[in-house]
Amino acid sequence: MRKVVVFDDGRGGEIIADYIYDELPIEVIKVIDRQNGSYAEKSGGEIRLLTEKQLKDHIGKVDVIILANSEISLAAKDYLSRNYPEQKFIGYGDNLEELITILKEAMIIIPKNASRMDKYQLTKVQFDGDILEERTEIRQTGGSFSGVVIIYDTNYIGKTSLIKETIGKKVKIIDFRRSLLRELCLALGLRGVDGHSPRDKFGLKNFAGLKNAPGS
Repeated sequence: MRKVVVFDDGRGGEIIADYIYDELPIEVIKVIDRQNGSYAEKSGGEIRLLTEKQLKDHIGKVDVIILANSEISLAAKDYLSRNYPEQKFIGYGDNLEELITILKEAMIIIPKNASRMDKYQLTKVQFDGDILEERTEIRQTGGSFSGVVIIYDTNYIGKTSLIKETIGKKVKIIDFRRSLLRELCLALGLRGVDGHSPRDKFGLKNFAGLKNAPGS
């Protein structure tokens, strides 16, 4: 049976691991590093060292390692891929830049202290309990936001009601589980198992707020 490791520093990794387990006939191994605290608050170098240490017993022994956290993926994926070319790594949010090219307007929910997100010119928001904190000014012409909200913080996958109550009832909420699953199927040679059209890997088909959406 194919083996996949899902690595994270908290609840988001468990969400991703459970999603993959429910979707694919493979063995899913959870590696959750809670003892070292939030990775989002660490430097890129610290993230790389901690990630490498936590995964050392699995590198080269499983089919794919998933970095189920956008901060970990941004900081450590390229480093790990260079140093362990025999191991396949997939990161949550790897397709962010591709998604941005599709969208005209979007908000993105990011991890707390996610400084490595500053290069992306999106309206960035963070949640703290039920309170929405804006990192950049939300410019809109009236009414609630009705575009796409990207969940880049895996801890907020499944919290659709909270997001809509805070931002607007008309938003389209998407995350990267669907595109991650497609990348995983391709890596494992499980073509077609995920059941999604390759043209709509982000689940945007038929969303009224987008023209020429993939698969439309």
